[in-house]
Amino acid sequence: MRVDFSTWNELFQNIPERIIKRYKYYKRKEDWARYLSPPQTFAIYGMRHLMSLKFDSSLECLRLWGFVFNETERLFRAKQINKKIIAVMGDLGGIPPIIYSFKSLIGFYPDCLWWQPFFSENYNLFEITAKASFPETSCYSRVVYATFLKKAYFPKPDLIIASTGASCDDYSCVMQKINNLFYKNTQFIWLEIPPRKEKREGAIKLLKENYQKVAKILSEIAEEKLTMEKLILGIKRVNLIRRNYQKLKELVGRSEIAPLGSLEMLLLEFGNLHFYSDIFEWQKILLGILNLVKKRIKNNEGVLNKENKKIVWATPPADPLYLIYLEDNGARIVGSEYIINQALQIIPIEKYKNPFFALAESYLSASLIGKTKERAELIIKEIKKYQAKGVIISQIFGASHCAYETEILKEEIEEKARVPVLIIDIPHPSSEIPLQTKTRINAFIENL
Repeated sequence: MRVDFSTWNELFQNIPERIIKRYKYYKRKEDWARYLSPPQTFAIYGMRHLMSLKFDSSLECLRLWGFVFNETERLFRAKQINKKIIAVMGDLGGIPPIIYSFKSLIGFYPDCLWWQPFFSENYNLFEITAKASFPETSCYSRVVYATFLKKAYFPKPDLIIASTGASCDDYSCVMQKINNLFYKNTQFIWLEIPPRKEKREGAIKLLKENYQKVAKILSEIAEEKLTMEKLILGIKRVNLIRRNYQKLKELVGRSEIAPLGSLEMLLLEFGNLHFYSDIFEWQKILLGILNLVKKRIKNNEGVLNKENKKIVWATPPADPLYLIYLEDNGARIVGSEYIINQALQIIPIEKYKNPFFALAESYLSASLIGKTKERAELIIKEIKKYQAKGVIISQIFGASHCAYETEILKEEIEEKARVPVLIIDIPHPSSEIPLQTKTRINAFIENL
């Protein structure tokens, strides 16, 4: 059930044409809206890293990959069918529930393109940012600036919403540089995020007011009034996706044999941010994989050996090859803290008459707007919930929050959860993991 790239391509040939025609985005009937493509297509488009990875062999997961890698095409198509494109930066999960309450708006995160150099094994975006005075010692998120310059990864946004305040300081520099770019007829607004350490009531009030301002601007762009009923319906749609993901994560984490690999789980977790630019199709894909996992658990089927040791992974690995290497060498990921806790929590619309308050309270669960010890508690909760035997923290080279908080996380986890912690750095894109890092991972798993 876990195959290499070559076998993955061969399996695609067995899929009937009627199945390929069935899956389309934006609820369209036209053939151009298909997204189930041969995996070789992704490699031809430049995703060379795929040839080094391993994949779930199911149709449900092939559908997942096809949808994820189709997003660039989908965004350009959205423009052609008169959708308005909203680029959201830095808040990671707070604004999309508002965006997807409008029929004519599509929201996406340029932030997620920080993975692009790794999947393509290409330094071009890093070279472009170097010319723009971003040093090599800054976070990999700097490549997002280059994607705006190249104008090839997404169409010109109709609105850019960027976060300030309690947001990533490295990415804040990137957003400020993007703000200085000349984009004719593109509005750029800043959304202030308060730190959680301040009075909670004041933080909720500030966020609520900011979300209302954003909603007003979105209404003008969409030329559509946002009623409370529409917003509540949009939030319920988002909550359904978050609930289904929570069910999926719990099933995978608690199962005796891993019913799904960590690479697919990574894609599914990040789908909670902006649903890969199509919330309706994403819900169907997620539900299909949830049903697949339920079936595998019922049949006692898994993709890894039963003996693989359970671990929790903290901070998203820029290079997905590390996840595959870990699984190949005797471990499995049962819990995660990928810095997007705010996108995984249910929005408490039953608690407030005003849904903007519910959105604000939900966002205060964000991973990086509070104390590092609070984030450590999230990781420890995952350890205890899934009975993990260890933790791996993958540092993002140049990201200041890693340098400041990783050692604090390690100390807290080892003291309170009593499990070993391995800290590794993810270097620049490559088709191979450095030998020294392989040795450290192997030794860590052997100790477990």
